[in-house]
Amino acid sequence: MFPDKPFVGYQINSLPNGPYLVVSTNLPHLLLAMGGTLRLALDRGIQVHLIHLDSFNTEQNLNIGSEQFYFNPYISAQGLEAKIETLFRKTYYKTVFFPDVSYHEHNPDLFTMSYLYQMILRKKNMLDIWYYQSHYTDDSNCFVDITGVYREKTCICSDVLKDNQNLSLPIYPEHNLPQGMTHAECFRCIQRPLNELHVVLSDHGMTVLLDKTIRQAFEYHQQWQIEKQEKEQIITSISWKVTEPLRTIKHKIRSQIQANTLRFKCKSQEIKTSKVQHGLFGLPYRPLISILLPVYNPPIRYLKECIVSVLTQHYSNWELCIADDASTDPQIRSLLLQYQKDDPDRIRVMFRKQNGHIVQSTNTALDMARGDFVALLDHDDLLTKDALIEVVRLLNIHPDADMVYSDEDKIDDQGIFSDPYYKPDWAPEMFLSQMYTCHLGVYRRSLVNQLGGFRQGFEGSQDYDLVLRLSELSQKIYHIPKILYHWRKSNTSCSSNPECKTYAFSSALRAVNEALQRQGESGWATPVPNVPGGNLVRYQPPRNSLISIVILTRDKADVLDRCLHSIFTTTRGICSYEIVLIDNGSQEKETGDVIQKWQACFGNHFLQQRIDMAFNYSYLNNRAVEIARGDLILLLNNDTEVLNPFWLDEMAGYAHRKSIGAVGARLLFPDLTVQHAGVVLGITGLPGTPGVAGHSHKYFSKDDVGYFGRLCFVSNYSAVTGACLMIRKSVYQEIGGMDEGIAVAFNDVDFCIKVFHKGYRNVVLPHVKLIHHESKTRGKDDTPEKQTLFAREVQIMLDRWHEQFKHDPYYNPNLTLWHEDFSIKTEQEIRGITGYIA
Repeated sequence: MFPDKPFVGYQINSLPNGPYLVVSTNLPHLLLAMGGTLRLALDRGIQVHLIHLDSFNTEQNLNIGSEQFYFNPYISAQGLEAKIETLFRKTYYKTVFFPDVSYHEHNPDLFTMSYLYQMILRKKNMLDIWYYQSHYTDDSNCFVDITGVYREKTCICSDVLKDNQNLSLPIYPEHNLPQGMTHAECFRCIQRPLNELHVVLSDHGMTVLLDKTIRQAFEYHQQWQIEKQEKEQIITSISWKVTEPLRTIKHKIRSQIQANTLRFKCKSQEIKTSKVQHGLFGLPYRPLISILLPVYNPPIRYLKECIVSVLTQHYSNWELCIADDASTDPQIRSLLLQYQKDDPDRIRVMFRKQNGHIVQSTNTALDMARGDFVALLDHDDLLTKDALIEVVRLLNIHPDADMVYSDEDKIDDQGIFSDPYYKPDWAPEMFLSQMYTCHLGVYRRSLVNQLGGFRQGFEGSQDYDLVLRLSELSQKIYHIPKILYHWRKSNTSCSSNPECKTYAFSSALRAVNEALQRQGESGWATPVPNVPGGNLVRYQPPRNSLISIVILTRDKADVLDRCLHSIFTTTRGICSYEIVLIDNGSQEKETGDVIQKWQACFGNHFLQQRIDMAFNYSYLNNRAVEIARGDLILLLNNDTEVLNPFWLDEMAGYAHRKSIGAVGARLLFPDLTVQHAGVVLGITGLPGTPGVAGHSHKYFSKDDVGYFGRLCFVSNYSAVTGACLMIRKSVYQEIGGMDEGIAVAFNDVDFCIKVFHKGYRNVVLPHVKLIHHESKTRGKDDTPEKQTLFAREVQIMLDRWHEQFKHDPYYNPNLTLWHEDFSIKTEQEIRGITGYIA
């Protein structure tokens, strides 16, 4: 059984600092929801103290010291405060976790107790308070593999299904969390404003708004106690017992009414579904979609669930073309024949006499297809119920589409969903690095036939090879930012065991290299270490290329000296370069000495110009480009250090491609964590405020692969930072250079967006690395004048590019705009953004 709605609710967040204080109620799953986080914290040596608001033994399974603290409504507020302060004096708690009990309907004395703790903590100015959720919804999942938590050093949200409301440790003994545990449910943090203390609680037939005082919290509890006693008196009274037969009749009548209401709702749903199926909701174009299903010896249960996921589609104009590749399990033949008998108009089956592997069996299914479009489905995977209707909705908006793909996640043997992959829109350079479109893929059948179908010799990556060839004929490729496909996790699937099909990675690499040859590109692909299936594509730059490295500087001689020293001593390769130095009014003698020293080293390849004026990044760069002699321009901050010998060759190889605009690199903080790996539009960093842009993967470890490998792959981004930006001089001049009306902030973002709108694609090369000491020369925006200027330039960007900030094509709308870590939007963020459709 699978919920009708797509599974959502995943969230990834870094662990906060310890020591921790965890306040828990008596509900088992509320503490279990912290289980993975607490175990991870303990293994890191972080001190954890647990306070119970009721008796429960989960802490014994976690080996956490705890103190049971029962609520007593007769303790005065002052007495309660003193008792809690005594606990706090034992240890200073950096972070306090509370379960978000507003989602649960349980005894209000526990809720009141939790509420009072929060009140006192806030009163004592213990500000770092986090809430975690584990609530019952139809579109959440339960108990994820915690091995990813250990590996990625993150926490993964995992909620509880409605069907598992009776969750308890005896029922799920594997969740007792022993020392060597492999599974646990982890937490989703909800960082709320500190003044948000109003919580609506529905309990025992009452809806109460808890206000900001301890007194009112006590009054609520006392009110509940009185009402509870009144109910008990009624139930034990003689009149209640005498009228029991009448209540029984009343109950039967009410049950009948409820049953009729339920039937009415079901009938209404049938009518609604029927309308959707017949295209009565604005879908005049209803093409036949042929689903290609190659089958070879899948587990019977998986195959049944796969076919059922097609049968239950909201969209009815489909056909299922099944090609059995000589399966040896006799049950498969019987099962497929039965499905064909039950729905002969839409289910067609072909039994191949000899096993020909995935390519031949898929081509057999393709030969049976009659639809305008074909969709690919693996024999153990699942479509969401709205998969095809979402595709058809897009085709009604874009009837010219030749390819459509969606987001995806994974499902394991227990029906648990994990690893949601929220993808970018079509990104050609990123696609050469990784077959990210994958599932659900829908293709125009005439175009697939024109290409000759799937090619033998590319088994395991036959769809990758197909899309590479298709994209050479058509760029009408559209993305649905919604999970429409569940990829099965099993020991024989690449989704959970990449090593089981290493031949697929060899096929993928060959498909990319052949694509580069067909396109006449001077590029080649090599495997990315430690990222199965990932490719790193490089391009050979022309030998006669000259790169003008533009550096702006003002005093800080040691900073400039370090930058020039790293260029001069580190750089290798075939590209020639010159330094174009703009001295923006330096006053220190040491700066002049450094400039003279390096001018002697570089000779005629060192150009300098002094411009005495208030700092204007755009103006200064534009003047530098005017005197630059290179066919390539590299804007480079003076507070950077080069780490790769062939960095210029790598960047120039991409910058010389006609389709490419700005080329960026990965910039690292001095501690080698990520400072910049591409710019995401719309990132705000602050809930409720409009955002211009942010740096992707900021503060990630230097060894982290990033969101689904994006720190290891060449990726398309809407913008790159001007701290290290290479572009052809002709393109720089074509767009009119940088906007000199934007002096300090976001001029590089504005520049890159204009490049993008001219039809060029911007890319980031993660293997080109520099250390960035970030604004060492200009300083921070810490004066009223600088802050006023920053606010003005933010407003310019919001006015000029507000449509672009609504949706960055290379960043999925399901991902957060509050952080730079590719985490997934929380419910709070979704509700806070006008116009967002989940």
